[in-house]
Amino acid sequence: MPERILRMAEQNAADERFRLQREQTQRFWMDMTGRLLGFIFAMGALISGVILCLNGHDAAGGSIGAAAVGGTVLALITGKSVQNLKK
Repeated sequence: MPERILRMAEQNAADERFRLQREQTQRFWMDMTGRLLGFIFAMGALISGVILCLNGHDAAGGSIGAAAVGGTVLALITGKSVQNLKK
């Protein structure tokens, strides 16, 4: 009987370790995907703003560039504050 309980505890611990490892891997890839997509969005907005400015549309280019930088900074600040609240 004690062997059976010990085997059940070991199996439970192994399942828990596997679940935690899978959860950490998924969280890592989700974070990396978010960072990559945010970077692509910010670079695309800045490049389009520069192209608009170079083609004589200064107001539109400046607005798009400012919104891209402001949105990125706001997302970083908001993300940090949410992480601090979770701790």
